[in-house]
Amino acid sequence: FNQTERDLLQSAFGSVSRERGGVEGLCTRTEFMEVFSRLGVRMSPAIVDAMFGKYGEDRTGRMPVDLFVTAVLSSGNRIIAMEERRVGAYKAGDKAGYAFAGRIKYWPCRKGVYAPSNWDPALTARSARAPKAGLSLEYVYGYGGLKNTANNLFYNKAEHAVYYAAAVGVVYDRHNHKQHFFHGHDDDIKCLAMHPDTCLVATGQVASVAGPPIVCVWDSRVHPKTGELRGLVAQLPFEGYPSIVALQFSPDGDRLVVITGDVDHTVHVFDWKTADEALGAIGGPGTVTTGEGGPDEPPTPGLITVGKGGKGDSF
Repeated sequence: FNQTERDLLQSAFGSVSRERGGVEGLCTRTEFMEVFSRLGVRMSPAIVDAMFGKYGEDRTGRMPVDLFVTAVLSSGNRIIAMEERRVGAYKAGDKAGYAFAGRIKYWPCRKGVYAPSNWDPALTARSARAPKAGLSLEYVYGYGGLKNTANNLFYNKAEHAVYYAAAVGVVYDRHNHKQHFFHGHDDDIKCLAMHPDTCLVATGQVASVAGPPIVCVWDSRVHPKTGELRGLVAQLPFEGYPSIVALQFSPDGDRLVVITGDVDHTVHVFDWKTADEALGAIGGPGTVTTGEGGPDEPPTPGLITVGKGGKGDSF
């Protein structure tokens, strides 16, 4: 206990008791109010009655002074109130505050918290930093072909199944029951095409919150040393379009046909190998270009489009 406070209270009760001719070691309600009045605390009769009801009184209506003083100075709430405390959690770099072992009050804790009894202050800096958490894809279950009935499932040159689910291109090695992943897309893939060499793959996606829909041309072969896919070969953005709905390589593999999900289902034909540099030539809706000429030049024959009501064009 704090001996100074204990002596002060007992001395105050003794002085009032002697002045009023009371019983030593006991106090009446009137004496109790007088003691705290001299200490600068005004108490109403209702509060005094509550105090006597809590700490007890004898048959004459007097409270034992020692019992009251001991209970007040050793109560849990008072001990907590007297403890050293700080507002806010430990901060990285504040080495002077690392050794603090009192009560810590911060949102959303209502009553505050304490460091563990075996707390090592050196851990504070590490605890103040956000954890380096992350996820790593191990296996993809399912297949994204429920609504898309176009050709979107192929075998590549290594006899690995190539398909997609959500925003991930999947290459499945059926011999070793192992999957390899292509992560070049940032939203759902909607179509897939296999290059005539059965190594390269083109996949198209919907527009994402980060940007327009893109077509990725990537190598589905697994590198023998790293065990990873050879990966991205070309990435072609389509500004102003909502999605890519269909893809197809030409028989020689030099050109790629891309159909976008706009109202007109615009058909784009171009030399995909130079598309990264020439993509500016692919204009807005309604424009059809090839790798051999501009939008005003006739495209190379070999592409047929079909529409409802028998409408179609030959190129």
